[in-house]
Amino acid sequence: MSINIGPFAIPLEPLLLFSSGLVGILVASFLARKNEGSVTDPLLMMLLFGLVIGRIVFVIKFADHYESFWQMLDFRDRGVDWFSGMIAMVLFLLWQIKRLPQQRIALFGGAYPFCCSFQ
Repeated sequence: MSINIGPFAIPLEPLLLFSSGLVGILVASFLARKNEGSVTDPLLMMLLFGLVIGRIVFVIKFADHYESFWQMLDFRDRGVDWFSGMIAMVLFLLWQIKRLPQQRIALFGGAYPFCCSFQ
């Protein structure tokens, strides 16, 4: 499933992830405006951490289908284990909340759209 815009076909899964990330950052920025500091970096790192862990788990599960190390790094097959990625994102979020307690509400508010789209 994809959206066709002229000669381009944009898959829905990455488009949903990108749009939810944008919404999450906007919500977090709105909630963090009272406190000094930015929450966009922890949120983007949370997303990246979840995607990387999800990809690693996917590659471990299906290691026998890959012929070389370079095929394992090729993420164009869109193989990500969403469950382990979600757990990694939640653990990273909890660590960030412990590290930045003054940004707790903004982190929760910004992480919600990320976690909802990560399925």
